[in-house]
This record gives sequence, structure tokens and C-alpha cells, in this order.
Amino acid sequence: QGSAASPSPYSSLGALFCLMGAMKCRALLCEDPKKNNGDVERSPLMSQPALSGSSTEKGEQEGIRILDLDLYRGPLKTQSLCRYYHILKKTEVMHVTTSCFAVWKDGRRTNGCGKVVPALPVDSAIYLDEPTCVFFFDDNLEWGGLENSSGICNIRDLTTGFFVDFEVGRNGFERRDWARHTVIYSSSRYRNVLVKANIIDALADADYFTDIIQKYTREGEKVVAILDVNGTILCSDTVAGKDTAAALLSAMFELIEVKPVSPFEFSWAEHTPKRIEKCRSLKQLVKEITDDSREAYGAFWSAPTCTQFIAELAKDAQVVWSSHGGEVTSSSFVRDFTEYSAAIAEKLPRHGITSSWFQTFSFLQERGHVAVLNSFGVDTRQVILESVADEQSVIQTTVNYELWGARDVAKFEAQFQGVTPLLRKSA
Repeated sequence: QGSAASPSPYSSLGALFCLMGAMKCRALLCEDPKKNNGDVERSPLMSQPALSGSSTEKGEQEGIRILDLDLYRGPLKTQSLCRYYHILKKTEVMHVTTSCFAVWKDGRRTNGCGKVVPALPVDSAIYLDEPTCVFFFDDNLEWGGLENSSGICNIRDLTTGFFVDFEVGRNGFERRDWARHTVIYSSSRYRNVLVKANIIDALADADYFTDIIQKYTREGEKVVAILDVNGTILCSDTVAGKDTAAALLSAMFELIEVKPVSPFEFSWAEHTPKRIEKCRSLKQLVKEITDDSREAYGAFWSAPTCTQFIAELAKDAQVVWSSHGGEVTSSSFVRDFTEYSAAIAEKLPRHGITSSWFQTFSFLQERGHVAVLNSFGVDTRQVILESVADEQSVIQTTVNYELWGARDVAKFEAQFQGVTPLLRKSA
């Protein structure tokens, strides 16, 4: 709630969004419109007046279709999970989900507050009715695998709404290494494949994503491929304020672990010392040391700073690659960073999107499968504009928009300024 001195971050949305008709919204949200009994929920955020002049010459509303789903709270969140899954399955061109960063941050960046991924039990009616495999590619996947573990994968059983533990050995999940830096978890009990993707591997091989999809898809299955943007298919990160070089450094730190021989106190710059007792990624350690400050975290990512950070850690612990082992020293880090930077300069297009994404998008479209972008940031629109001829063919979903922070709301609004009026409805 805003005051005269501090206006609500949502106060300008009335000039930005217009509402969809109830029948049209129900058709998008539910496989059986009758289940809604003619009612469509509206949050206060969505009760803003429509933008004037939004009708076309044919008398119809057109624009970028945006739905808002409650996937984190309320008695209907399990129903919303099923709606979300059916929306994804019916996607014809591309679907974009902008997840709620505020919920993830306030939840201490644990899996249970991360990006929602529908999980399909292999013996469930929902799978047997239309066999589907859901892939989730994200560079921030962590393998604690529990709801309260550090991570970004909020994988939920479509039949119960409960979190699905994906630690190795639980719920049929097994681990496999792929390429140089990629790790894959797949399950015998759920038709889900979780991929800790890596921008370095994605740059090196144009068939990177499609090879993984083909390897794990069964004959006759529909594919729903959910891909993160920053650090997975795009070599930059606007959420953390990183340019291409900083995004590469961040991707490398995600793949490097500190393994203490015994617990020790680690001091860095002016930050509060941290006691390191167990193995963790260097990227996670940087987040802890900077105390979730966006400014301090963004300022960290330079090659000299990262090199010195590794040198200081190596005085008291082992520093190794997490994917295939192997020691990392300050000199080997500089060598690898130089090599990867050269590869990016040679292979990465001006827009910063890997060729493996475009290959995958074409592969999915040609076979009637579904491509989904899922991000906390606003770089999804850049990928949309580079990938499709008609932006209005892409359906977008925001997750618990009313819980977003003012900064995220402002960035989300800004990317659509001057665009055809938006169609928006809460569900």
C-alpha cells in the first residue's frame, strides 16, 4: 500500500495493462472452462481501468497476452499449478514465465521458493492421458535436492502439489555428467529431467540442448522444455547487473567448489568473515559474503577480483571444478577465463544469445513440442524479439505479481513501454 510520499509501485499499471474478457481468459487458463463456473478471479492489481484506444479496427482487443498466476500461496495454489501445466502444454509458439524473485530472496534462495516446475508421476492419469516429459535447464540448479536446500528448482507433484525431493537416490533420481561442465538429474518415477546447464557448454555445441532432449525423451512423448535465460542461453545477467565478461566469471564460479579440509574463518575485503565448514560453490559463497547486496554482488565480478578470491581460499581449502573434479588455481583460472572469453568473442552473436538456443527452438517447433523461457529478469523479451516474427504470438505468465518488489515491477514495466497495449488477467 502506497502513501502520498511513497507511491505504490503498481500505481502506473492502469495506464499499461488492459483486461481480457472472462470467456477468453478461461479458455487460456483451464482445459475445461466449465470448471470455473463462469467466475474469474481478479486481484486488486488487475482492477485498473483499460488503456484507452485498445480496440482494433475489427473491434477486438489485441496485444501481448500476460496472465498472472498464484503459485506460492492460497488454498488454490495446487489448482493453479495444474492450470499452469496445461497452459504450457497448449503453447503453440513460445511461453514466457517471469518468476517472483522477491519470494525466492525472502525464502533465503531455497528450492521451495524458487521457479515452479510441474512434476509428472509416470503412473498418474495426467501423464498417461498425454505422455509428456518436462525438462528444466538452469545454471543455478543446486543438488541438495530438498525443499529447504539452497537452490532454484521448486519441483511440484501435479497430483498432490507437494515438493518432489530430487537428491540422488530419492524419487528415482540419478545423476549423469554431460559435456565438460553440465550435470543432469533424471528420474524413473517422474518424467522430469533437471539440467544444471552451462553457458560455456552451450556455446561450444550448437546441438547442446537438443542432444540432451533427444537422449531423455521417450518415443511418443510431448516435450515441455523450460529454459532459464541469463547464464543458460544468454551471456549476460541484468538481474545481477553483469555484462558478458561478468556473466562468464559468474558461470565459472558456479562450477567451482571450495572444499575445506577443516572448518575455517574466511575474510574478504570489508565484509563480515564467514565460517566455512562444508563444500559449496564459489558463487554461493560470494552471495553469502556480500550479504545479498545487489550492489556489492554486482561489483564483485571482475577477473582480478575473482582470481584473488581463489588465491585466498586456496590457502585454507581445496578449490576444485565440481563437474569433473580437478584442482583450480589462480593461474589455471586466468588461463581458462582467457580461453572461454576468446570462444565467446568468436561464437557469440552481437545479441548475446547462443546459437544452441535457436537450434533448440526450431527443433521444438518443428516437432510440435513446447519452448518455455523462465527467468527472474527482463531479458526474456530480448530473446523473444530475436526468435519470433510476431511478439503477440507469445503468451506470458507472471508469478505472484503482487509480491514483486518495486524495482522488479519498474523493470518489467519499462521493457513494454511504447508496445501495443497488454492483455492481462489474474488466475
